[in-house]
Amino acid sequence: MNIKNLLAFSTAVMVFCCSAGDFSDIYLGTRPSVFPDGKSFVFEWCGKIWKASTDGGAAEQIGFGTSRNTRPFVSPDGKKVAYISNVDGYSCLYEIDLATKKTKKISNHTEGLSPYGYTPRGDGFLAVVYRDHSSH
Repeated sequence: MNIKNLLAFSTAVMVFCCSAGDFSDIYLGTRPSVFPDGKSFVFEWCGKIWKASTDGGAAEQIGFGTSRNTRPFVSPDGKKVAYISNVDGYSCLYEIDLATKKTKKISNHTEGLSPYGYTPRGDGFLAVVYRDHSSH
């Protein structure tokens, strides 16, 4: 993250009024990822992924359903967001195209993983994959 994006994010207000479902005000969203243009960011709150402006305001939920969606990160071109979801019963890496809202399953590993982001060109991911439910 460059300094411009860091500054844009750090000035953003982390409290948003949402009109989605049972969610009221969002407090203390975590794991932010800023878009390349610095105008918006995604974050995790209450097991869901949200997108908001770095200027503050209402947040919109990205994706829906009952699954737990966590650890979002934005692609280098800003067109997709990758995240961890347990929609299949175990945590796997998924990607959503923000224009079409279509999701794509990226990993199929049942032991868990910790994603860190896209590669600089956006053609791959950096992640630590666990074996036998151990991080050792």
